[in-house]
Amino acid sequence: MNCEARGLESHIKSYLSSWFEDVVCPIQRVVLLFQEKLTFLLHAALSYTPVEVKESDEKTKRDINRFLSVASLQGLIHEGTMTSLCMAMTEEQHKSVVIDCSSSQPQFCNAGSNRFCEDWMQAFLNGAKGGN
Repeated sequence: MNCEARGLESHIKSYLSSWFEDVVCPIQRVVLLFQEKLTFLLHAALSYTPVEVKESDEKTKRDINRFLSVASLQGLIHEGTMTSLCMAMTEEQHKSVVIDCSSSQPQFCNAGSNRFCEDWMQAFLNGAKGGN
């Protein structure tokens, strides 16, 4: 194996060895932290509502931001379609969702939800209980 191939193999092994911790664990930690309140986070992600995290450590903030990123539709549909969808979802101007993590159970302010998000929240919780 030449030097370039070994370098590529080393890079890929390094990436794959941290993949679970970098991709799956943050989502699992967010699901376990928010439980039934995950519906509010899903709604914010899908409606492009800004989220402000207060009184939280950096790891939790990163986990929440990663969850919001993977749960959103950004990049999957055209921007014009997304704007129309967001406008159809709500008639009011988006206020930031505020998550206060100062206590053991995070509190949400200005959060919304709908049946779709509630159903998916339950799917996330069932997956977390089953270890998936």
